[in-house]
Amino acid sequence: TDSASGTASNNRPADPEGVAEIVVRGAELTFDEMSRLFGPRLFELAPKVWQLVVEPLSGIYGQLEALGDADVKLVPTEMGAIARRLLEPKLQTPEAVQLVDERIAQSGNPGEIGQSVVDGLRVLSTVARSVDPALRDRLLETLPWVLSTVESKYAAIRNAGSRALSALCCVNTMPVMQAIIQSLLPILGDTTRVYRRRGVSEAVHYVVDDLGERVLPYLTFLMVPVLARMSDHDEQTRLVCTHCFAQLLRLVPLEAGVPDPAGLPPELIAQRERERKFLDQLMDS
Repeated sequence: TDSASGTASNNRPADPEGVAEIVVRGAELTFDEMSRLFGPRLFELAPKVWQLVVEPLSGIYGQLEALGDADVKLVPTEMGAIARRLLEPKLQTPEAVQLVDERIAQSGNPGEIGQSVVDGLRVLSTVARSVDPALRDRLLETLPWVLSTVESKYAAIRNAGSRALSALCCVNTMPVMQAIIQSLLPILGDTTRVYRRRGVSEAVHYVVDDLGERVLPYLTFLMVPVLARMSDHDEQTRLVCTHCFAQLLRLVPLEAGVPDPAGLPPELIAQRERERKFLDQLMDS
């Protein structure tokens, strides 16, 4: 009986999800060890690591540029130039991101292209968390692409993009939070495209969850937009924002007296004071 049972057990098909989890964990450990061994020369000694991130993202989102109000095209854009224009308003218009989604859908192999973007974002998430501090600024070159993926109509791309954005935020908090505040949070007010609100709410959820108390200097920026979406007609957005607001609310008593983040632009410092006064009135009422 034991022998027969053992044979049956050996012939049992492997759990695909379990196998995938083992593969992912093995890849994470590999990247961690490579980062430890190669340090600031990781992308020089193992250029394939950077290629795994850059090629799928630049191929889809790295050429994204709006030319005029209605004339949206994909044109070649040098990566360093994108990095220097992280917050340029026209870099990531909703029309341009929508055009990219449409081209993915019409490509003939949308599943393969979408999966390549997801894979690139997953590699970025893994590398960001273990990369040498000297390479963190290099990772910011991917920020405009990651911001665009959060707005995708494809749920898998949005999810991977949200996780990658959170990973970048953990190692380069101030510039990434500035991009979130100025580029993503206003999207929560977009009532015409529900997938955009879903993506931003999911991204904020991961950022708040991963940063923990490190989110305190940015707490006031997040609470009001998230609060407004707690009554969203879309159930997914509503639930995510409700959970996120509860996380933020628990941190409110710790926020008083937290200094402004170093390097935060004056206009955002002024906005922070306005938001804090509003929240104080809200809590007192």
